[in-house]
Amino acid sequence: MQDSHESVNSNTPKLIICQQPVRARCSGNGATDFRSLDPTPVLQVISNINHSKSDNDWFVAASIWSIDKNNNLDKEVEGLMFGNTFVGSRSLVDETGKVGTFFVFPNLYIKYEGIYRIVFRLIKLTSSDRQSFLPQTEVIDVIQTEPLQAFLPKNFPGKSNPSIMMHVFAHQAHDLRPRNL
Repeated sequence: MQDSHESVNSNTPKLIICQQPVRARCSGNGATDFRSLDPTPVLQVISNINHSKSDNDWFVAASIWSIDKNNNLDKEVEGLMFGNTFVGSRSLVDETGKVGTFFVFPNLYIKYEGIYRIVFRLIKLTSSDRQSFLPQTEVIDVIQTEPLQAFLPKNFPGKSNPSIMMHVFAHQAHDLRPRNL
């Protein structure tokens, strides 16, 4: 796992994973059976340039891939990963008191047992086409998780305790409160 406050040598924004998901309990079809990744994936944008004026134009899209990084499973297995696979940036204060631009995925679910990787794409809204009203976007950076395992409910080892980071974020935004906080 990378340090969430490492220095960046270029002016190009980079995505880092502040909190790496390691497991999931397979989720069913009913709303009461949704179980998010554990721990909650948290990413941050690191850059030498202050981008605060345009932070609302940044999004991260999540997709699920095979462990060997060769197959985008979103295209092969319909509904394998679901929930909020596309989130906007949030300006939050982390557990060290530093303000940053974060992307938090508290509602990301995996339906079937297996070992996977999640690939995150940092996307910038660059403009919109006034004729068709379609936004123009640019992928700025791509990062992937370490392998994570999705367990059947009977084999799930249990959720980990929420990190200090998630406690701090939950006090700033109620919708980031994990189920076990």
